[in-house]
Amino acid sequence: GLLGFTAFDSGELLFFRAITVMLLAPVVAGLVGSGRLDARIVMATGYTLTAIGSVLVAWATTSDTSFGHLIPGLMIGGCGTAMLFIPLLITIQSTTSPQDAPKASAFITLAFQLGASVASALFVTMLDRRTQFHTDAIAGSMTLASPAAHALHSMTPAQLAGLVAAQATTLGFADVAYAVAALAVLLVPLVFLMARQPRDMSGGLALE
Repeated sequence: GLLGFTAFDSGELLFFRAITVMLLAPVVAGLVGSGRLDARIVMATGYTLTAIGSVLVAWATTSDTSFGHLIPGLMIGGCGTAMLFIPLLITIQSTTSPQDAPKASAFITLAFQLGASVASALFVTMLDRRTQFHTDAIAGSMTLASPAAHALHSMTPAQLAGLVAAQATTLGFADVAYAVAALAVLLVPLVFLMARQPRDMSGGLALE
């Protein structure tokens, strides 16, 4: 990979995020489901943590990033994820009549799938365009008058092209992480447009 991680290393990074979600989700569900915490406050906190985690990942994303540098951002982002989806599901189910609950569950599933597909397409497109932008910027600065070019004079053109591509792709990934953080911040105020859930939903809540 770009950072030299093996498939196992990448899986370990995802594990740190997943274990955070797994441990925090039941706690969030219990507190929000019992009405002890306002779901809107929890979701606003989740978006904030998502933004912080994304910024930390962006800061840590360099061509020589080590494994451990990415873990804090991923774990904070995992906390944000756990504090987003669980309260959203609880709020929707608690404000839906029993006869409409199956329809609500279907729409929730559809919205998640569509959202994931659209977000993936947007971020892949953004990564491609930002990588091209950084490629042009870096390549344009590699002139004979550039100190960096003189320092790399022993490299072949193919090696220089590979180095430029790696640097540009790294910067592109960082830009995508910053975009995720900005989007999360913009979504925080929208959370408070949601209706407040009932004080106690522990008796009839059914999440599917």
